[in-house]
This record gives sequence, C-alpha cells and structure tokens, in this order.
Amino acid sequence: MEASLQNAILPWDRFSSWVQSICVVTFDLELGQAIESVYPGHVILSEADKTSICYLAFPDSNSGVMGDSQFHFRLRLSPQQPSNSRTLKSARIHSEYNKKCPSSIAIDQNYLFGFAYFRQVKDSSIRRGYYQKSVILLTKLPLVNLFSQVNSVIARRFYDKGEISLEVACHDIDQWPLPIPGNTIDLPLLGHLIQVQLPSLSTRSVESGCETVSLTGGYELFLPTTLGSFETVDLFTCLMPVVEYMHTLWELVNCRATCSYGTNTNSLLSNCSTFDKYHIPFFLLRRLSPFLHYP
Repeated sequence: MEASLQNAILPWDRFSSWVQSICVVTFDLELGQAIESVYPGHVILSEADKTSICYLAFPDSNSGVMGDSQFHFRLRLSPQQPSNSRTLKSARIHSEYNKKCPSSIAIDQNYLFGFAYFRQVKDSSIRRGYYQKSVILLTKLPLVNLFSQVNSVIARRFYDKGEISLEVACHDIDQWPLPIPGNTIDLPLLGHLIQVQLPSLSTRSVESGCETVSLTGGYELFLPTTLGSFETVDLFTCLMPVVEYMHTLWELVNCRATCSYGTNTNSLLSNCSTFDKYHIPFFLLRRLSPFLHYP
C-alpha cells in the first residue's frame, strides 16, 4: 500500500476499507421487514438500497426454521450519491487492494456483499409470537469465509448485549490494519482475535482463490450449525433437485444475472437448504475465476 495513503489515514478510514456498515433488520407487523439501526451513525444508505437490504435480510425459507441461520447475498448498488473525502479515500484503498489480489476476491464498486445472521425464536410478548431479527454486515470485499465469521461474532454479542455491541465492534474494526493481499493480518474483535491470510498475485495462496481464516487463543469459530465453508459444498448432491434447470442456472451465472443472490437463482433453488440456496450461486461464480465477466 503506497506510503502516502498509509500516512493520510483518518478516523473511520480503516473501518470503511473493510466494512461499509452494519445494519439491524427487524420484522414489523405493520411495515414488514424494516431497518432498525445502522452503524456507524454517519453512514447514509439510499432508500433503494435500504429496500433491497430489507428484502434480502431474512432467508427465503425461514417460516419453519427456529434458532439461528447465516447466509450471504450480493446486491447491486443504486446510482452513487455525491462522493465525499471518506468515499474517495476508501476507493483509493480498494484500488490498491485490487492491484494485488486475485480476481476471485477483487472488489467490484457496483456491488455490496451482505452477510446476514438471522435469529427466529418464539416470544409470547410479541404480537406475532416470534422474535425475528437479522444482523447484516455490508462490505465491498467478497471475503465470504472472513465476514461470515466476523458477523457471527458481532451478531451473537448483539443478541446477548444489545446495540452497544455494534458500536464497540465498529470501533474495533476501525483499528484494523488496511486489507493488503499477501499478508497475514490480526483482527481484534469484541475480545477475540481473528487471523486472516489474504491471497495475492505474488504468493502460492492464489491457487485457492480465497482467504484463510482462524481464531487464535483457543476460541472456536462462531458459526451456526447450518453453515459451513462454501468450499465444502457437495455441489452435485445440492443440484440434483434442480438438474433439469441446469442450463438456465448456468446462463444466469455466465451473464451475472444473479446481481442479488436472493432473487433469480433462489427461485430455481427453492428445494435446497438455506445454506445451499445462498452459497451455490457464489460457488458457481467462483468456478469461472480467474476469467473476468461483467453484468
């Protein structure tokens, strides 16, 4: 990372180099799914983006699922708001990141990735009879293994301690080093230490095309039992129920019609589990790497 960029880092620059924002989406009996809060407080989401996030915040098959589930999605950003110094700095950092990383984890400024940790439990004190909330971590970095872990740590603390946990998590992230491919980076978060190795074009780790994540200090990875690494997906078994639609699915992947994982592909994967439904499209897109393809 160029020295002039490192020396010009201001408060929240480190945060925005990793994460765009953290949102809490709840189910309102009158409004439906609605954003309850956004952290940090200075982040402004367009109305179109808020609508998309709310729509994608709950799993499609959540009606009979109790407890916790975790998934991710991708959404196309609405037309950009006027740039400010913070967004310009973030764009410069991401540009430097893209110069060194393999195409499989490169940033596309037109998209956000959302990492959702959804909780649904019975609660007689609520009119609908259920507590339904989703903690969404939004980022431009397509680091699925890392941010699935990060959001699991954040969401579990939020469900136990409330919104103060989100504020503390944001301040922790703002202390992280900048994301530099080729480095092993220590990321302190809410009393835990996450270690990530980002592959680069100049290291052998580029062969895997994805980041390696671990928790140090004897902690276990904080992932729900419904979630595994997308690299462990048994693709053939998962796609058996929709084998007759494979040609259509492959067309969607090739033309990047899956601009949000909760729409086109999910209608085809309706017989799959929540984990498979959101990870298969991403897994298929990774199979096209390192070829660049555009919507």
